[in-house]
Amino acid sequence: KAAEVGAGKIIFPPTNKAYLVSDTIYVRSDYIHLYGPGATIKLKANAGRMDVITVGGHIPGLGAGAVKRVIEHVKIEGLVIDGSYRSQPQQRKGNNPRGLWSGNAHHVLLKNLTFRDTFCGVTFGPGSRNCDTIDVTVTNWDHDAFGASGRGLDGGCTDIRFIRCKAIDTLKCVKGWEVEEGAARIYLEDCLIENIGGTGTGF
Repeated sequence: KAAEVGAGKIIFPPTNKAYLVSDTIYVRSDYIHLYGPGATIKLKANAGRMDVITVGGHIPGLGAGAVKRVIEHVKIEGLVIDGSYRSQPQQRKGNNPRGLWSGNAHHVLLKNLTFRDTFCGVTFGPGSRNCDTIDVTVTNWDHDAFGASGRGLDGGCTDIRFIRCKAIDTLKCVKGWEVEEGAARIYLEDCLIENIGGTGTGF
């Protein structure tokens, strides 16, 4: 309904049980607000290697050479996102699953969120502009907790801000933050990396 009218607030009422999903939640409309203090969205075990939430990204029906529409002014607030990564198929084929992937999206605000049991926590990919991640915690991840990547395209991912974010408490990982080729003007303020195991490094 929110997508049909072009905007809207989707509320997940607080509950002691998780909202189980068996596929990615796609946000592909402007001015969408997902709101859920006290609520957990959890990917079902054995659902597959997939992102829990995707903002923007590829739009079905567009050819490989088509220009993808940019999604703007999306807000996701107050939720716990459980990727159930260690309960999914572990073959290294297809997608590297993330708690949240954002691409071809401008003015995305992630606020007061917790991501747990994911391959990657939060990644801003090509086409991301002017996005803020505030008071977000990633725990028990495998690769990187937070990332920004232009995938080799200079300026492909710009003006991404991480404020009071935490990458904490994982038995093994590759890194806390990953800033890849093509990313520009990536800003961190009062962020914390703590208690990371395996071969994990901060950046």
